[in-house]
Amino acid sequence: MRIATIIALSAVMLAGTAFAGDNGDGCKLEGTWYGEDFFMGSFNIQYHGEGNSTGTLHMEMTKFNDVFHQLWPDLTGVSHLLGNWKQTGGNSYSFVRQQTWYISGAAVGFSRVHGTMRFTDCNTLESGYTYFENFTMQGDLNEAFPMDPEAYPPAVAHRLLFID
Repeated sequence: MRIATIIALSAVMLAGTAFAGDNGDGCKLEGTWYGEDFFMGSFNIQYHGEGNSTGTLHMEMTKFNDVFHQLWPDLTGVSHLLGNWKQTGGNSYSFVRQQTWYISGAAVGFSRVHGTMRFTDCNTLESGYTYFENFTMQGDLNEAFPMDPEAYPPAVAHRLLFID
């Protein structure tokens, strides 16, 4: 009876942390992903890294949504977003990324976004923003404020998979 109880408790504790494709060390972030962001629209993103603890990211916006146009009506585009990530837990990460803002093809400023990501399964990520900084092209800080990642729908990304 005691062994059965220990096995049952172990299974319940593992159920919240184990995912399909998880080798016991957590899901692997590296790879190509696509998804939707509440503030900006649809995107493609690549995560590169050494192991699964730190790395870089390269993100491309593929379509801006209505929220983007309402928040920044004069902007006509953003550069590719470049940044860094680090693992903070088995299946959770922090990131920072930066992009340049454009109006009619002219660079007008840049921003940095800080946030968190977590796997919902090994092929799906959810992320939220925790801090936003906006700068002039000369590097002067225009504004900075904390963000509550629970206050907005998460960005959701899906791993680009091979068809077998």
